Amino acid sequence: MFTIYHSKTKHHLKDGYWIEKKYSMEYGKIIIEDGNYQDGVKDGEWNYFPDGPVDKIEVYKNGVIK
Repeated sequence: MFTIYHSKTKHHLKDGYWIEKKYSMEYGKIIIEDGNYQDGVKDGEWNYFPDGPVDKIEVYKNGVIK
């Protein structure tokens, strides 16, 4: 399951702020995550919401966790 709540694409790549709902193997259930994409890769802070408030924040630089 994959649902996009807010999206923008640029040259067929994800770009800007996105809110996504998808299955997480780490949590073993559907979660919501939000953050920024730049030229199709995650960039900046990404927040993970398995049951409500933010459970985890990861910081990405050009698609790689810092």
